[in-house]
Amino acid sequence: LNTVKPSLIRTEADEFTYTTHIMIRYSIEKMLLNQNLPIASIPNVWKTMYESTLGVTPKNHAEGCLQDVHWSSGFGYFPTYAIGNYRLMFCLSLAFSSMIIGFYPGYETGGFHLYGASSVGKTTLLSAVGTVFGQYGLRCEIAGYVESWNNTKNNLENVLYNFTDSLLCLDELSLAEKGNLASTIYMFSSGRTKGRMNEKYDSENINSWRLSILSTGEKSILAKVLEDGENGNAGILVRMVDLPIFANSALFEDLHGYPNLSSFASAIDFNGRISYGNAGVEFIENMMRNVDDLASNTVYRVSEIFKLLKPKEIDNQFSRILQRVSLAVYGGLLAVKYNIVPWTYTDVFDSARRCVNDIINNMEGVRGFEYRKVINVLLGFISSHIRDIISYDNLHKYEEITYRSEIYGFCKFVPVPDDGDFNIDDSLLVEWMRKRVVYYNSKSSNGRKLNQFFIYYLVKEKFEKCFNNAGIEYKLALPYLKEKFIIFYNEKEKRYSAKFPRWVPLGLDHKPCYIIALNSDFEEDEKEDNILSNPVDLENILSKLLNSSINKEVKADDGNFHDDKNNNNVAFHDNGTDDTEDVSTDNRKN
Repeated sequence: LNTVKPSLIRTEADEFTYTTHIMIRYSIEKMLLNQNLPIASIPNVWKTMYESTLGVTPKNHAEGCLQDVHWSSGFGYFPTYAIGNYRLMFCLSLAFSSMIIGFYPGYETGGFHLYGASSVGKTTLLSAVGTVFGQYGLRCEIAGYVESWNNTKNNLENVLYNFTDSLLCLDELSLAEKGNLASTIYMFSSGRTKGRMNEKYDSENINSWRLSILSTGEKSILAKVLEDGENGNAGILVRMVDLPIFANSALFEDLHGYPNLSSFASAIDFNGRISYGNAGVEFIENMMRNVDDLASNTVYRVSEIFKLLKPKEIDNQFSRILQRVSLAVYGGLLAVKYNIVPWTYTDVFDSARRCVNDIINNMEGVRGFEYRKVINVLLGFISSHIRDIISYDNLHKYEEITYRSEIYGFCKFVPVPDDGDFNIDDSLLVEWMRKRVVYYNSKSSNGRKLNQFFIYYLVKEKFEKCFNNAGIEYKLALPYLKEKFIIFYNEKEKRYSAKFPRWVPLGLDHKPCYIIALNSDFEEDEKEDNILSNPVDLENILSKLLNSSINKEVKADDGNFHDDKNNNNVAFHDNGTDDTEDVSTDNRKN
């Protein structure tokens, strides 16, 4: 057993008095951040606070304010090790934002799933974020705040209800009930339990919830869903957003003077077990003092943050993801404004921006899961049947080709001529390729020129079957394929399919087909130019935003917020539908 006694050195303190050392540092840090304490006065204030709280007096600065590496190199580290670690800072911002979702009508329960290799610190991060509300660690092990995915779907309903208006931390996705992950995530967003009858045939009480969720695991949500044989779709991935830890990056980028990740994790572990819950309480106290401001301006400010984060191009699915991010940013900004954390407004925004870039890279663009799925099915179809797609150069072997039981189409290599004369009998296709050459050459940052196309004429029946087998209605896939990289639609004849061109051997030109034109650098061309950077003078912009108010009708430019004339009715919904709730300012205060 350790003897409880006052001491001068934090690292030598017992478990009972250690918290006092942290409180003294935190108090001084807040005075510094508020510019109420000159730096030269730190030694005297330190000495006075140690005498009044612990009854001990440092003999020199080594026993006083210079005993910690954090204080000799900077300040503001003890409430959180998040500075320099953008994922941790973003997740802490998410925790703070979970307490203000009552001021954001139409909020849909969901969150983020942090995934990566084993032993990189995911559970450490999750437990650290949980200390905003409760004790560090897993509830099943040490009565900590963090819950586990190892729950039945029915029991998770009770867990969701208990964590209303806070953050639910779920560790280790691999323990989730097999075959039920997709339906569980939809249950999250439903916000209520199913209607059920008891043994007396009476309706049971229905519990409801609204909260944010932070999850961890070695696999992504999508990988786990597909592994369990469930149907992965965009609805799942906008409710629980995959946030990757890429193989070439570290979860914790700044170890704050510790020699390795293990030492840093141990420091977080030790501090989290003895000091927790204070940040959440202080945040709520500040909320209560500013309830009118939050009720009137939360929707407006989140929509403005959305505009600052928004990439050049965005679809509805990514818009919903960005709404979640924007609300998390607002929570982190409020924590800075309330002097709960020693960050800057720019720190908070930058942590979210970097997370958004990770999400963009993980999704391979901002065009959404459905688009990527359609494109991958297309490329998979071509690569898997490449032997059955006859090239133009082999048409002289047509006698041999006709003996094949399956012919999926024909392809033709088309070089880009200097004079723009493609010498192809399809004027619409030629027009499209010319436009594509201009677009690609203007976009290329390394001076490369588009020099060739591959034109595929794919048998309509085979192609449609391919999409249907992949679980995609081919009629829904066609608009995606028309959009930017592939030409399908014959504007003149108002139809998607065409017939084989004149250069295909007689006898096959009656077959309906789809025309697909891929440039040679298709995969490289697909990398979208949407990586975000911070706006100029960001700190000042965010400071003005947090101190501004709105008294007029507000409508964000993302196509998903829907506001009434009293600015009380903004929705957070799928497909931009106008499913609004009648939520008054008075109800939001309640």
